[in-house]
Formats: sequence, structure tokens, C-alpha cells
Amino acid sequence: MEGSTATETYQATPARANHRHCPGALPRRQRGHIAKYARAVMLALAPWLCCLPTSAFAKTTPNAVMQIAPAAPSAFGTRLTFYAILSSPTQGGPVPTGTINFAYRDASNTNYDLCSPLTIDTNYTVQSCQAQIGAYPPAGADRIILIYSGDANYDGDATGALAQEDYVVTYQTPTIALDPPAPVYVGQYAALHLVIGNATQTQGHFGASIGGDNGTCNITVPGAICSAGKTRFAGTFEVDAGFDGDANHGVVASAPVGQITILPAPTTLTIIPPNPIALGDSVFIGMNIASIVDPAATFLGDIVLSDGEVSCHVHLASPGSSGACTLTPVSAGVRHLTATYSGYSDAAGSTATADLTVVAPASYTITTAVNPVGAGTVTCTPNPVASGGNSTCIAMANSGYAFDAFTGDCSGAACALTNVTVDKSIVANFTTAQRPGTISVRGITNGDTTPSTVDGTDFGSTPVGTSVTHAFTIDNLGAREASVPPGAQRSANGQAMPGADGDLVVSSIASSNPAFTVSGGLGTIAVNASAMFNVRFNAGAAGTQTATITIASNDAHTPTYTFVVSAVAAAAMPSSVQAAPTASNWMLGVLAGLLSMIGLASVSGRKRAGPMSWR
Repeated sequence: MEGSTATETYQATPARANHRHCPGALPRRQRGHIAKYARAVMLALAPWLCCLPTSAFAKTTPNAVMQIAPAAPSAFGTRLTFYAILSSPTQGGPVPTGTINFAYRDASNTNYDLCSPLTIDTNYTVQSCQAQIGAYPPAGADRIILIYSGDANYDGDATGALAQEDYVVTYQTPTIALDPPAPVYVGQYAALHLVIGNATQTQGHFGASIGGDNGTCNITVPGAICSAGKTRFAGTFEVDAGFDGDANHGVVASAPVGQITILPAPTTLTIIPPNPIALGDSVFIGMNIASIVDPAATFLGDIVLSDGEVSCHVHLASPGSSGACTLTPVSAGVRHLTATYSGYSDAAGSTATADLTVVAPASYTITTAVNPVGAGTVTCTPNPVASGGNSTCIAMANSGYAFDAFTGDCSGAACALTNVTVDKSIVANFTTAQRPGTISVRGITNGDTTPSTVDGTDFGSTPVGTSVTHAFTIDNLGAREASVPPGAQRSANGQAMPGADGDLVVSSIASSNPAFTVSGGLGTIAVNASAMFNVRFNAGAAGTQTATITIASNDAHTPTYTFVVSAVAAAAMPSSVQAAPTASNWMLGVLAGLLSMIGLASVSGRKRAGPMSWR
């Protein structure tokens, strides 16, 4: 080793993750070998050195032996131990004194001390220092040199000529973990604490993101807090983190490093009631909803507002922060309002309360009107009416009109207002007071149930299959002079009002037995006029049959007029019965003369039978 430079070259191998550094000293056996070697060299040179005067030595550089442990390659950040022994290059030469230290030399020949200068041990024991590779040398092939200060007999060397070694430092591969973060709310900035392991002096770029598009963050200092931005959605999400590498550290691909829980945003709700309001008024009440952690947040969902008796509803179909609905209180006093926000997946529900003062007026007014104008009057007693009181309204028709019905806050023929707490409005409707006519069927009383040949209600006997028709007359006896109750001019059958005073309107004539059919007689019959209708009997089977004839009209006192008719259907004569002998013309003439004489002798006033009008 005399006068030589120690040089060793190592091949790079991948560093193991989480490498545990060597403790700082060579094994005992290796240190012993170096010490024995040094003693042997000194003993061999001793006879020569002791015989030569010091002045005989020319000033030069000492011999040097350097060793580094652990051997290369070592991962970036590994703590190394450097060893060196200096000796005289000439037998019997003086022992080198002074200091030595170890340095890293970069490509520009700049030296970076790895440890403080060490005083040379005059007993030639091993000189060593410890330093962590990573303070200066980057990963890759590095050169470690031995620097000697020199003394009175030896030249110093700061160039590394005494001893140098090429030493390979490999990349570190960091590990990334996530300290479990505390839950955050939607709208908060998530603070992610990334813990970087198995790495020192990282200079690269670390990044993290929260799944579900909830933000990303970037940091350059390992172990720092990484702010992931404003969170947007509630739930539990994976956190991905990665490292883009630097001169001494390998790339860590983005991968899940933990989870974070994001809770629905807490909300506050406020009610903005307009105070006071009058009882019966409808009021538009606004409500505001806000996030406790994010003032700019907007929300979806529903808000229900209630005063305990009535309620209204707001639906936030698109993101918003306010809403309003119309409430109509039904009771006076201080109404305690409660608003409830339903919330949704990303926002928590909330409630709010407020008081609304509802003032009851001393009394309420009932506004009245008459339709048509001038047809009558309407009076409500009392009017105004005290809050919560009652009032009754009466309509009176003027001459030529009749009261019909109330509309508005009352309906029908009567108007009674109870528990009045708001202003009311009613209208009294009148119609022209045209009086209906009076119905009569000539010769037949209403409700007659005894058929008679005198009035034609008894049709007599007729063979089966042979029809017989009787005519009847309806008379309009004129308008009744008696008073008619209000609304009575509208008949029970709902017929139209008469066109003139006293008109009789016949709406229908019906038979209860299909063997008796009715035709004619319908329409309007003027005062003192009449109309005829026919009843035709045609039976399909032998026997006595009856029917009730019902006439419907606008006669207010007799809206339906009824009477009973009857007839006998005689069986047809069998075909086996022989016809009577035919009389001669002379006999027929004699018979006709006799009948004429009998007819002249008949009692006068007897009514003729047959299909005549029964009057």
C-alpha cells in the first residue's frame, strides 16, 4: 500500500425499504486485522527509521489506508463509518501527525466535509468518524476522499490523492401513510397528515386526493399537513397519495393510503316573520338556511313551516339558501312558528323557531250586494260583527221580483254567519216574480182513482188487439192570487220560468201502464187557454187493466196532477162460432127507424160515450 491510492468500485443494487442503518463501527475482527497490519509495518521500518536523522527525510505525503463501512452500495440516508491509518512512506520515517477528515467531492471538485477533522492517533490505532450519507452526496456513484492537514514532516493533501473511494449510494423508496384524520364536514377543508417513511431529505413532490371528487392537495415537506381543499360530498372515501421522486428517492405511484370520513354539513335555519299581522291576513314568511362550516354553501331539500294550526311548505328543487311560503293564521295572539329543514345526503337537517304576532281586529264588516241591482234589499244583523261573533242576513224582494238564493260567504236560501273572525261578503240574488198558471184536467179532479164512463176515464170493453183512444183537455185557470213563497216560482220539477204572468208550462205526461200510451199536451198554455192530449188503450191480453196518468207542470201548488184510467180487453170470438143470418134490407130499414125513435125519446143531458172530448 506504500505510496499508493486505495480505490474501490461497487455496483449499485436496489435499496431495501425500511433499511436499518449499520451502527457506526467495523466488526471487532476487522478492526483487529487493520491494527495488526499497522504494527507489522511499523516494526519492519523501525531499524531504518531509528538510524536516519530526521533531516535526511524529504518532505512528502504519508501512506494512507481508508475503509468505509458498510460497503457500497448503500441506500441514500445510510449512516456510514469511515476508517483511516497514515504511516511514513520511508522506513524509519517520522510518524505523521496532524488531522484527517473525510469529504464528498462532487463533479465540480467541490469538497463537502462528512465529519469533523480527527487528530491522528500516534499509536497508529484506527482513526474513524461517522456520517450519514445523504447530507451531500446524492444517489449514484459518489467519490469519498481522505483529506490530510499535513505536519512538519509531511505535506497536507486536500485533493484526495492520499486515498479515495468510489462509493455507490442507491435510491431510497419512501413509504407513505396517513395519520387517521378526524372526521370533517361537507364544505370544510380536509387536512391530511401524510407520514413519509423510509426516506430522508426528500426534495420531491407529494400529492394526495380524496375519492369522490372531494379535493386534492400537494406538499413538498414530508410529514406536513396537506390541505385537500373544500369537501363536496358526504361519505367514507379512500385517500390516495404518491411521490414523484427526486435525485435520491424513487417514485411512489399514487395508491390508497387510508380513509377519511366526511359528514353531512351541519346547518342552521332562521325564520324571518313580519310582525305584527292582522288576523285573516295571508303572510309571506321567509326562511334562510346556511352551513355552519361553509357560508357559501347551497342546499336541496324541503322546509315545513307551522304555527301549530296551519302550515306551509317550501321545496328547494335547485341548490339554494333561502325560501318562503304563505301562511294564513286562523287564531290571534302570539303564534309560535317552527320551521323544519329535512336535509339530504350532504346536509344535516335543522329546525328554527320564531314568534309571529297576530292581531285580531275589534270587529269585522259584512259587505252586502243585490243582484240584479234594485231587485231587493239584504240586511245583516249585527254589522259590523264583533270578532268571534255571529250575524244573520235576510233578503227582501222588491215588487216584481222574488228572492232566489245567497252566494259568496253564504249559499242557499238562508244566511247565518258564525264565529266571524274575518271580513265577509255576501250577495242576495233575485229573479223576476212571474207567477205560474193553475192546472186543471176538464171533468177530472186531481188524484181521482175511480174511472168513470162519464169523464172518459173508463174506456169500456174492447177486443184484445183492438185499440181505443180517449181525448182529455188541460185547462190553465190563470195565476193564483194567493202569495207564493220565495223561490216557489221555480217548480219542483225544475222547469223554466213562465214567459208571462200566469203561464202554465206542462213538461211531461206519463202513463204507469204500457197498455195505455199518451201523446200531445206538452208546452206552454196561456191563461184561460187549454190543450188536449190523447190516451190510447191497446191490450195484448184479455182482462181488466188500469193506469195512473201523471201530468207535471210549473203549477207551484200542484206540480203533479194525477188520475186513474181503466179498460177491459175482451177475448176474441172463436172461429167455430157461426155468424148470425144476414137480415134483409127491409128488416134493416125497419130496425133503423125504431132506433131513431128510441134516440129521440132519450133523456136529454146524457153524455155521449166514445172517443169524444170529455168536458
